[in-house]
Amino acid sequence: MQENKTISVILNTDLKDYREFVWALSGKGNMIWTLLLICYVIYNQYWFGGIFLVLYFTYVEIARRKSSKKYFETYKIKHKETIYTFSEDNIEIVKTDGSHTSYIKWEEVYKVKQTKKIFILMTSTVTGEIIPKRFMSQEQIALLEELVKKKLDFKNIK
Repeated sequence: MQENKTISVILNTDLKDYREFVWALSGKGNMIWTLLLICYVIYNQYWFGGIFLVLYFTYVEIARRKSSKKYFETYKIKHKETIYTFSEDNIEIVKTDGSHTSYIKWEEVYKVKQTKKIFILMTSTVTGEIIPKRFMSQEQIALLEELVKKKLDFKNIK
């Protein structure tokens, strides 16, 4: 990455982005328990295990959807069009209506998670900035990945 190169992205997040966010935060733990449960049911050949698995998967999906919807509906400032500017020094977040401007130093980023659809800049173990990839070009995605690798410890990139 060239020195002083910035990446600017104008975006709006929607409920699908928040569902992806909740899935990314809760994914691994639930998958491990699910795999253990499936192995237990198959090994012990419980006939009611199949019914339990269906109910369990249904519950998990409903809980994730409710959680993401509640998070999205209550976090009103995130509904506004936003410009994210990533630089060597920090991440600037500006609402296009002028209502809010903030900065995040790279040292304040706890972790960066990436899914097929979004980047999540984690500022704690449970909160973060959602950057949908659909608003970014392939070049911007590559540049952001490179900047993240440069600015964060390898262990904090998922």
